[in-house]
Amino acid sequence: MNATDLREIPPGKKLYDHYVKGLFVKGNANGSKTFYLYYYDQARKQRKIKLGLYGQLTLEGARKAAQALLHRIAAGENPAQERKEARAELTVAGLMLEAIKNYWGQKRYVESGTFQAIIQAFKAYFKKIGSYKLSELNAQILNKWMQSFGDRHAMANHCLVYLSVAFNWAIKNELTSLANPCEKIKRFPKPKRSRYATQKEIKLIGSYLEEEFERDPVPAMYLYLILTTGTRPRAVERLRWEDLRIKSSGDRQVGVISFFGKSSAKTGEKETIIIPPKTMAMINRLPKINEFIVPCTMPRRLWKRIQAKFNLQDLWARDLRRTYATVGLSGGVPLSQVGELLNHKCYETTKIYAKLMDEQRINSAMAIASKIEDIIQH
Repeated sequence: MNATDLREIPPGKKLYDHYVKGLFVKGNANGSKTFYLYYYDQARKQRKIKLGLYGQLTLEGARKAAQALLHRIAAGENPAQERKEARAELTVAGLMLEAIKNYWGQKRYVESGTFQAIIQAFKAYFKKIGSYKLSELNAQILNKWMQSFGDRHAMANHCLVYLSVAFNWAIKNELTSLANPCEKIKRFPKPKRSRYATQKEIKLIGSYLEEEFERDPVPAMYLYLILTTGTRPRAVERLRWEDLRIKSSGDRQVGVISFFGKSSAKTGEKETIIIPPKTMAMINRLPKINEFIVPCTMPRRLWKRIQAKFNLQDLWARDLRRTYATVGLSGGVPLSQVGELLNHKCYETTKIYAKLMDEQRINSAMAIASKIEDIIQH
């Protein structure tokens, strides 16, 4: 094989080199030529590996590349298989899609809302690193990605956790043998929030929501449920009529709802909230628009109106959940029972909590509800 032979080779034809065994050039349909190397691996299976285009590689360069590969092959390596595996290696986007389908697609994640939250995060925030192969991920790339979130530190932390969980799942299922690079990345510090509504603020908010309920019941009930049951805001949106059980407490009705919530994604167990009689009476007056008891998302306009009316700009709607806990603890309800009512399921928390039966839950919830009612009414 010489330079003249290379220029004259027609499309579809092969020309073998007489210096390096297995080296050949093939004519392409567009007039270009490509160097390849045939070799036998350790299992005596014939392999073919592409070296490059003629022009990008000279004949002498192709010979040197082929000889270097043959030295590796003689040492037991398999460069063609390595390239094949590299092409087939998962990208970050591919990993996330696999995990979304086969891990977060499980019933408990779908019903708890985790599945949809991760899909939204994937679409919104993973484009910057989606094309990287897993072996390409390193601290520099991941730290730069985290910084790209700007001041959305909580979301950055969430997305890093999503990627880390997906990576660990891939390792467990032998989709990759790489170490999880997320474990070395420092998360943004999570600011500790201790704000809760004072008794005066509980009275103002509670009274206003009861009045607002007469005008526009669904948004008012959304916030009233957080205040009087301590449930998470996003959980309110998943409460269904079919999951509501009614229990008697004297001559009044108490609601018990078991559902797949945030902690269910970790434990597989349903969360339970207790709806005190006054709140239950208001729920019984709600229009049954569809399967959901409170068919709306966070009523931000209503909450902003409350903030403006009572000068509570520093109080978040989610703080009503902490308020519920604070009222309970200050009223003598044990920490373990308050934690159970709030559906705390993380390991650090549950190791000090005892399971509560429905009757114990109801008694604890009634104690807190009575205290909140007294605050609102007086």
